[in-house]
Amino acid sequence: MPVDWKTSHTRSLHLPTLNLQVEVNNLDVSDDEELRDQMDMHTIIISCVNEEPLFTAEQVQCIHSRPLRLFK
Repeated sequence: MPVDWKTSHTRSLHLPTLNLQVEVNNLDVSDDEELRDQMDMHTIIISCVNEEPLFTAEQVQCIHSRPLRLFK
């Protein structure tokens, strides 16, 4: 189970040392959701898979070893 840093005892001990001022502004949550959608790694990876051909490890090894054979 992941630890929630915001509610942890360790964080409560760190805050006085860091002397952080917590300011609550009326943030626009829609920007956060938009940014979250843009940074969704699953969507980014899946969109790239459709655009580029996939290679097996053997194919990549052959592609990279061809130039090396020319210099032998």
